[in-house]
Amino acid sequence: MFDETLQREFYQAGVATLPPLAAADTPEEQVRRVKEAALPIFSAGKFPLTLGGEHSITIGLVQAAAASREPIAVTDTLADPRSNKALVLEHAIRSQLVVPLVRRDEVIAALFF
Repeated sequence: MFDETLQREFYQAGVATLPPLAAADTPEEQVRRVKEAALPIFSAGKFPLTLGGEHSITIGLVQAAAASREPIAVTDTLADPRSNKALVLEHAIRSQLVVPLVRRDEVIAALFF
């Protein structure tokens, strides 16, 4: 697929996809699977972009961001079950950026933009 801004195909810009993760039997296992899939992406210095709104996707990514100390993006805020739908709609919030805050090598919080 050609991108007019980049003036090249997506794959030439370093965009890649992974195979879908298999659904787990428990939310805890799904969080673990997402985190384990995301950690190598962060370790390679890449920026993971995920599609999906079920909250176990976000939790696993936040855990991976905290472990790697790298930011993550949530692309569909409306689909996230934790979002305040009225606020999201009122302010036209479509996505979020999650940035772990590190103090003395310890993650103490995460900022959501």
